[in-house]
Amino acid sequence: MALKGFIRPRRPLPDPKPIKYSAAQQRDRRRNHLPLVLGQDFDLGAEVLAVTGPVAERLSREPHPSGRTALASVAAISEAVANLCIVAGELVAVDRARGVDGAEQKVRAANALKAVTHRAALPFGADELASGAWAATLADFARPLSGPLAAVLGRAARDRTRHPGESDRMLDALRELDRAVRDLDRKIEQTAAYRAALPTPRAAAVRDLSSAIAALEDSGVEYADLITDNEGTAR
Repeated sequence: MALKGFIRPRRPLPDPKPIKYSAAQQRDRRRNHLPLVLGQDFDLGAEVLAVTGPVAERLSREPHPSGRTALASVAAISEAVANLCIVAGELVAVDRARGVDGAEQKVRAANALKAVTHRAALPFGADELASGAWAATLADFARPLSGPLAAVLGRAARDRTRHPGESDRMLDALRELDRAVRDLDRKIEQTAAYRAALPTPRAAAVRDLSSAIAALEDSGVEYADLITDNEGTAR
């Protein structure tokens, strides 16, 4: 018989299953600073292409896609991708160094792995901007880190004993890339708006020369001969 005044303890509720977001939903939440934890399904190379591809295609359709402003903007995007790869490489290096015995050896191994994964920004010229190929090149640049990084993010997301700081670092670096891409996109919009605001050039008015031609022919000068002579002079 149950004792009076005794409250039976409730069973602990199971941890809620993490919500699965698509890559596009993750991108939207990241850009709007909504709660997000990157996990095993995050693909670095695919994300770089998804972020840079649309603006590269839009820039390639511009009348002058390789001006100084565009070159500087694409260089800034390339720097952001390089920084993204540096962060990813550091996370992978630290994770792999955990298996090394000894504190000093761990640090040495982590630093060596960071040096191996360090990537300098890629330069791009007029041809790449005109074709839009630079976005795919940046995605290929980041792709070798995709698998190792996904494994690191997956383990961190499953570890309920701590906050997944690895995801936070990647989100910060991705937002830096978002800002660089948004800056180029804004400049393209401003250039298009400027072109649209320019006055439409008017066609030169067609003059009626019939009276002048008649006067010439009345004075004995054939208009057709005059045109032929002028063309011969021009040649």
